[in-house]
Amino acid sequence: MNPAHPIEILCDRHAIPILMFLNENGPCLKTAVYNGVSRSLSISDKLDGLEEAGLIVQDPSPNGMTVTISLSAFGEDVTERLFEIDRMLAEQ
Repeated sequence: MNPAHPIEILCDRHAIPILMFLNENGPCLKTAVYNGVSRSLSISDKLDGLEEAGLIVQDPSPNGMTVTISLSAFGEDVTERLFEIDRMLAEQ
């Protein structure tokens, strides 16, 4: 995925909720993201897109049975700015 404007990654319906969920819940299993954000079959593709954009890290367990999802350092910075925007909008 190489959008004309990199911010387009955040236009996906679940991108921002995924980032905020990870920020609030810390590293968690992929199943927790499914349960906490959406059970959509396309979540896996959305996670792949967020990883490709450098916002999250997907770390498979050695046995390949589970995947831990966490924000990257870059993802933490972006998510903090999203929370700032959320606070600004709430104050309007």
